[in-house]
Amino acid sequence: MEKRIFDDADRMYKKEKKDFDRFFNEKNFRMPDTMKNDFIFTDYSDNAVKIETNYDNDKFDVIIGLKPFNNDESKIKYNISGRKLTVSGESQINDEGYREEIAFSQDFILPKNAQKDAVQKIKENQQLIISVPLKK
Repeated sequence: MEKRIFDDADRMYKKEKKDFDRFFNEKNFRMPDTMKNDFIFTDYSDNAVKIETNYDNDKFDVIIGLKPFNNDESKIKYNISGRKLTVSGESQINDEGYREEIAFSQDFILPKNAQKDAVQKIKENQQLIISVPLKK
């Protein structure tokens, strides 16, 4: 249910941004040079940290999108304390005089049969998978 709400909000945001851009392009709106640094419209959804989990009989996976981290898996860390898996990351984006810091931390409770000493970090395309094998 929450995912649907966030997806709807994301869709509305993208539509409004598209309408906003189209309005200013059609009207040949030109911002005075003195105001350009004061008005920066940022698309925050492009830099959102995307995290998914996958749980089956063999493993528990946490899948993190690496786009906000410049596709650098070394910016993602994990720690296990008891049955709690904490995944965190931080990065800086510098783009044409604009600077943004991105950070996240999320906790997951591992299944009782998790093999905490056999955790793997696997990079696949623009995703990092933290995979915790499960005992049978």
